[in-house]
Amino acid sequence: MDLKPRCLDSYVKSDDSSRNVYHWLDWIIMENRELSMCEKIKTRKYTHLKPLSVNTLKKHMLELETVVQTSIRPNLKERRWALQSLLRRNMVFILSSLSP
Repeated sequence: MDLKPRCLDSYVKSDDSSRNVYHWLDWIIMENRELSMCEKIKTRKYTHLKPLSVNTLKKHMLELETVVQTSIRPNLKERRWALQSLLRRNMVFILSSLSP
């Protein structure tokens, strides 16, 4: 039985186009590269990824932003409520400590 950790790519079923966009986004975002990197001649020469335009990258980044916002919004609301509750309790404690 093979217990070695594997790349997530081996578990996700997707078409070639989606996988290509994912790899470009992963490379550019995780290494903090400029978006125009995908259109540079040298980059295209030394990568196995299929060519992609900056406009295509931007389109997919905006779609990804929407997905991420939707997935984290519920967690942020819960944390905001917890933080407000904590601040109220601390403020009451501080005010009661200051009163003679």
